[in-house]
Amino acid sequence: MTNRHASLCVFSLILLLCIASTHADDSQTSNLLEPAQEKSLSIDTKKIYFSCWIPSTSRYFIILEGIYREAFAALGYEFEMIHRPMQREIYEANQGTSDGVCARDISYLSGAPQSPLLRVDAVVARTELQVWTHLPGIKIENLSELNASPLRVGYVRGSSGNEKIFTKERLATAQALLDAEIGLKMLSAGRIDLLIIIDATAKRLLPKTQLRNPVYNAGTVYSQQLYVHLHPRHRDLIPALTEELRRRIPEGGVSTE
Repeated sequence: MTNRHASLCVFSLILLLCIASTHADDSQTSNLLEPAQEKSLSIDTKKIYFSCWIPSTSRYFIILEGIYREAFAALGYEFEMIHRPMQREIYEANQGTSDGVCARDISYLSGAPQSPLLRVDAVVARTELQVWTHLPGIKIENLSELNASPLRVGYVRGSSGNEKIFTKERLATAQALLDAEIGLKMLSAGRIDLLIIIDATAKRLLPKTQLRNPVYNAGTVYSQQLYVHLHPRHRDLIPALTEELRRRIPEGGVSTE
């Protein structure tokens, strides 16, 4: 064997040893990362996230968040509740981006049969749907009067409770609005005559919303009972969570008063 051939053989041997060493290091690195990844996933599975249409600054949100945190802590979970607009809230829960929603009307699932969510059978809150108007002297005493009225109606889009109160004919002519504050401004400007709004939302927005003209409470047309709705991946938690919520929430739910 010539000196040149010997040099080539030595170089090839060194190259093969380097490649083998690199593969071994990669394998060791992979093995080292797997426990950390598993630990991270384990931590994530022990935390519950709720989307919630209630503004995070409201008393209502604060009370429910505290109750839910205690209830999930008793089951060994951390808990966080994040405010989302009404449509995004329910979308995130249905898609599994969040683990559930904080408070939806009992009618939600019947109005959205495609939803995978599961209702937890404990009333967590109660609210009223009110009618507000820019026309002084107008009174709406019940749903029949609301649906028979020739006045222009607006409601907040994404609320199954709001939509449930309308007849098909009335729903076809009612104006769906992006949020309640926009609705109040449209009402004050005379662009709609009646606005359907949750009592707690009206109390929160009216003192701080600049309106062109005064608006008036025309009556209450529907009372809601609200429930936690969970994503089905947490199906096994429902019995225990139901008991924990019932221990902490007054019969009939938390009042928004």
